[in-house]
Amino acid sequence: MTTPTWSQFKAIPYGPQVAAVAAALGHPEIPPEGRSSTFQSPNLIITRGETYFVIQRGTEACVLLTPADVADDTRCRGGGPTNQALRTWLKWWGWEPPSKSAPTPEPTHKTRTII
Repeated sequence: MTTPTWSQFKAIPYGPQVAAVAAALGHPEIPPEGRSSTFQSPNLIITRGETYFVIQRGTEACVLLTPADVADDTRCRGGGPTNQALRTWLKWWGWEPPSKSAPTPEPTHKTRTII
């Protein structure tokens, strides 16, 4: 049996199951060369492009510009494996969770585009 490489691992959409398997195999932190540009859970698929994110829920899709926009749109603040995996995935692409002491500022413009 051969050991998969991180480039092979990268081809698998990241989500709660992949996060659990990686942690069980002793890799709770995925190195950059193993990070998938797709997040997938039962009701959500998010794909990262060079300068945008596409969120698909069922037959609807929208384009968002930043990982912070994705975090707001998906409301990934709750507990549970799906939200934890999504927060980890968003951090890979530059999202910084809001600090607990500072209130979240109101957005000055909407960056969501329905397609």
